[in-house]
Amino acid sequence: VADWPSHRPSSPPHLLPPSPNTTSSSCPAGPGRPRGPPWGADPRPGPRESSVPVDVARQRELKWLEMFAHWDKWLSRRYQKVKLRCRKGIPSSLRAKAWQLLSNSKELLERNPGRFEELERQPGDPKWLDVIEKDLHRQFPFHEMFAARGGHG
Repeated sequence: VADWPSHRPSSPPHLLPPSPNTTSSSCPAGPGRPRGPPWGADPRPGPRESSVPVDVARQRELKWLEMFAHWDKWLSRRYQKVKLRCRKGIPSSLRAKAWQLLSNSKELLERNPGRFEELERQPGDPKWLDVIEKDLHRQFPFHEMFAARGGHG
């Protein structure tokens, strides 16, 4: 993958597939190591995270929280820094919020009111539901949302 595409806050970014020589990543087009789902939602810390001193991990979280607070500015003026921090790894405690911002999902929800609920009401294809069910148990064997069949998750 040549480079992460340029992104203006008013339009959704293009999410690139991982390059052939990388595995999953917590950011689009970033090099990675196996960490669960490609969107980086695995709540377990990876080898790099678990070996980082607590004060260093907290400083990284604070840097990400600062970026979140001024997201549009960071994307327009400090894009390369955002990309670099993604490639270094998003703290597991902040991955859900980072993914929302990186994928621009909040804006997509706002531009398409009711669409999520409409899709949620549609019955799923049994073939894919079975694949998803198996994958959930492999990826999140102890997660409370997926512990019971038909549970909250």
